[in-house]
Amino acid sequence: MKKISGKNLKFYLKEYQGRVLKKGIQSVLYIFGSQILTLLLGFVTAFFIPKILNVAGYGYWNIYLFYAGYTGLFQLGLVDGIYLKYGNFEYKDLPFEIFRRVFDILLIFLFLVTGLLLGAIFLFEKDPGKIYMYAMAAMNVSIGVFGIFVMVSQVTNRFKQYSLMTVVGKALLVASILILNFTNTFGFRALSIIDFVVKVLILLIMMVLFKELVFGKRATWREGLNESIDNIRVGISLMIANVLGMLLLGLGRFIIEQFQSVSNFGQYSFAINTTNLVMMFISSISLVIYPILKRLNKDKLAESYRSINSLLMILVFFLLLTYYPLQWLVEHYYAKYLPILNYLYIFYPIIIYQSKIQMLVNSFFKTLRKERALMVSNFLAVALFGIVGFTSYYYFQNIESIVWCTVLVVACWCYGSEIYITRIMNMRILRLPLLLEILVPIVFMVSVGLIGGLSGLIVYIVTFIIYFSLHAKSIIGNGKALLGVVFNKKV
Repeated sequence: MKKISGKNLKFYLKEYQGRVLKKGIQSVLYIFGSQILTLLLGFVTAFFIPKILNVAGYGYWNIYLFYAGYTGLFQLGLVDGIYLKYGNFEYKDLPFEIFRRVFDILLIFLFLVTGLLLGAIFLFEKDPGKIYMYAMAAMNVSIGVFGIFVMVSQVTNRFKQYSLMTVVGKALLVASILILNFTNTFGFRALSIIDFVVKVLILLIMMVLFKELVFGKRATWREGLNESIDNIRVGISLMIANVLGMLLLGLGRFIIEQFQSVSNFGQYSFAINTTNLVMMFISSISLVIYPILKRLNKDKLAESYRSINSLLMILVFFLLLTYYPLQWLVEHYYAKYLPILNYLYIFYPIIIYQSKIQMLVNSFFKTLRKERALMVSNFLAVALFGIVGFTSYYYFQNIESIVWCTVLVVACWCYGSEIYITRIMNMRILRLPLLLEILVPIVFMVSVGLIGGLSGLIVYIVTFIIYFSLHAKSIIGNGKALLGVVFNKKV
């Protein structure tokens, strides 16, 4: 066997790392393409459904979506453990026999949990509309094994399959919605059934695409149980952190759902869903950040952080401009949702902080294996919102108080977590860029809320141009630096 010198070994390792990281770039392109299609289809669901349903019906539909979003809690961190344990594995190297038995165990457990939840809902809830939507949300627990395929596709860079299923799922939902409308059977109950059926179909397709994870020889029940427990041990902190992160935005919706009318909840949900459309693009990119970072040398992380942050800020400040066509759309075509314009401009800058959290904070916390620190950070943020949010609502009894609390707490959470990460990586915080990051969203809120109209738009555009001009050189430099880090060479 030919001996490989240290110099050659270093060369081969660099070449291998370059090939792997180039796959990450290809993954971004796959996801970008699919996300454009998903975004276009998402416009249909985001704007067609509230146009057809009355405000109360849209409120019930969002009750279903809201609680269905928390069904991952019942996986107990098992799929998050897979995400963390196998983050640098190739698909062919996964222990398939173990995975098949873990799939069985999780499926049985989730079916049992679904039964218990349905019993509790029918026993304690009195509102017929809410009983139906709570029950449909609980049914989503039973198909939680879908999370295994999602996590495996992300950590092994099989984004082509994941992207395809995302588009297919959204396309099936849109087609079903149009059929319901043409057959005059459109309603929030029918919508929830269609959504659940589409998810089941996508799960079945994923089982075929990832058949190695489901079909074939299985490990023993003892081995599968041990693996499941170990995955829970590894992933429980990340799962709790993720749920707490969702709760930070979800607590405001919970307060409104419990103490305001269903119609008010529907209007507030419409406001949130409009920002979610913008966030969809950012989320698609953040999916591939972690696998890329996981494969980088530790000494490259700080450089990558600064580069990604610089490019991200330009993107999200530009995306704030989408508020203006959205405002025009609400004023001319969605009169029943006009009240959201009283607070949407306050809520809209949350795009900035959510983007930083998804693409930077969460990705680097996981790369640095600081899941417990992420959990503590999220817990403190939720606790702060619990105190401030409930107190504020108690005194003011309006949605605007919840919006202000949400934006301010999320901003504090974002920058507090960022300071922690930069200290871990021994990075110096640059005060001027940080100050400008804080100032730009304030200018946006003032330009919409106080100035308004075309004058307000001009003020914000000028602000964006000034910000871009001040950072033009660093943006180009950081873009080149990021490419150099990803491709492991000088650009």
